[in-house]
Amino acid sequence: MIATSKDARLAALKRWNDMIHNSSNIFSSNNIQGSSPPSVFVGSHGYPNVLAGPLVPPEFGDTTILDSPESWTGRPISDIIRYRMNLIRGIKSIPARVTTSRYVQDLQDLAMGKNPTDTDMTFSGSIRGAGLADGHDAPYGPTGSIQESHISNITPDRTIQRLYYDTDLGTSEAVVQLYKEGASISRIQKCFSVGVFGIERRLVPTKWSITATDDIISKYMIQNIQEYPLVDSYRVHTFAHMGNSYCVILWPRRWAFGFSEAWYANGRILYGSDCEMGSGFRGPPNTAGAYYAARLAVAEYMHKNHFQGGAIVIREISPNYSIPVGVWQVREGVRASLQRHATICHSMDECWATSCSTMQIPKEGWLMQEGISRVVRQRTLSEYW
Repeated sequence: MIATSKDARLAALKRWNDMIHNSSNIFSSNNIQGSSPPSVFVGSHGYPNVLAGPLVPPEFGDTTILDSPESWTGRPISDIIRYRMNLIRGIKSIPARVTTSRYVQDLQDLAMGKNPTDTDMTFSGSIRGAGLADGHDAPYGPTGSIQESHISNITPDRTIQRLYYDTDLGTSEAVVQLYKEGASISRIQKCFSVGVFGIERRLVPTKWSITATDDIISKYMIQNIQEYPLVDSYRVHTFAHMGNSYCVILWPRRWAFGFSEAWYANGRILYGSDCEMGSGFRGPPNTAGAYYAARLAVAEYMHKNHFQGGAIVIREISPNYSIPVGVWQVREGVRASLQRHATICHSMDECWATSCSTMQIPKEGWLMQEGISRVVRQRTLSEYW
């Protein structure tokens, strides 16, 4: 029986992995040649030894869309599944702390590639279905153990390459610098994962690097945000895609952030929630990587517009969200919400009425969640001035 957010994620992941297993006979050859988007993946099982390798489709040309989450906003889940089923994952077991081998350097070159890169993988056996999707990254298709691999026609991104050669620059500083120079979150995460930058370099499992990238960049922006003036109104932004409905409430107060998600299981509504005040968030969130993805999108919006405020993000997950496609869709869903015209309200009650008019779950359900109630009800010094 589904009873917790973890159980709900596992049930959805099982649907994807069953699909992969039933489709594993699509690729019968032990060799794949094609243009990697470019894309790399590092698994967490067995850490500090990891299964790492490129993701390659059996086709050449411009395959960028197959691993470009920033371009997927608003697309149906069927499109994402089609993109990802075409990516075959090659794996090889390697120590996470050893980044000087030719194989790892090839993965780093691939991650730094500016355009799709020609890749040739020969497997030690047949390609098979894999149950390795974890809900953090976008899913991928069948997997094979690499016997031999070659990459060619690489055009490196000079900005990333410069950071690669800067061995005195810390990982967090490199992540922020790359973001400030316009690199996409997904590109930064891939480079982080294969140890492209930092002082003590290592391979980082993809699901960890996704969360770390969102966390590092949003912390950088929040430090600046807390020096900005307060937002001047109560605002509500909404957006829906892929069976997920988002509402973002902003209002005048010092920086605070709350995130809550709700889904339906066995005729019940289940919740997960987290929050932080000015001192930041500590401990693993109940809502996992979704929390950091949503926080990054909100911090990005405030930083761009030079104000700070209280922010609440609520996410209603419908049964139509049948396959987990990664926390990128949370980040991009909240980003899309904030890019849409805001509804200006006169009070927090009006914000909640506006938000809940687009969802099935009533205001009372959201306000019962600690991650939301703490942010809404905590009084600030400015209220007493």
